[in-house]
Amino acid sequence: MKKYWLILLLAFSSTVWAYRFPIDSMEVAVLKSASFPQVTLTSEGFSWLRVLTLGWLDNGSKTFNMVQGVRIKDENNRFITHGQLANHSGKIVALRRDGAGNITEMWILTPQENAAFKERAALLQNQQR
Repeated sequence: MKKYWLILLLAFSSTVWAYRFPIDSMEVAVLKSASFPQVTLTSEGFSWLRVLTLGWLDNGSKTFNMVQGVRIKDENNRFITHGQLANHSGKIVALRRDGAGNITEMWILTPQENAAFKERAALLQNQQR
């Protein structure tokens, strides 16, 4: 009986892991630097942020403010503090902003998640043509 519970638990945990954030409502960019309360993002290479913003972040980098209670998760889905964010410079991040443009949530992406965003962006670009 314990084996069945373990298998059931692993099945549900892998399903939850696959959807650690909603892919449709995220913006993606490369983390250039972070010093709370500001974070600088750039569009080096592929950027979902460039697609969503029709290219306004296409020429270099842009600085955004983070809210006081910003939630940041690393590649292993662990919460990290905004003080640790500078250690992840150069990595691709997904983010969610509030109505004022402040960052409320941020995820440091794995290569697989980045590939999923690229596929989604390619589909959207093909649909717009």
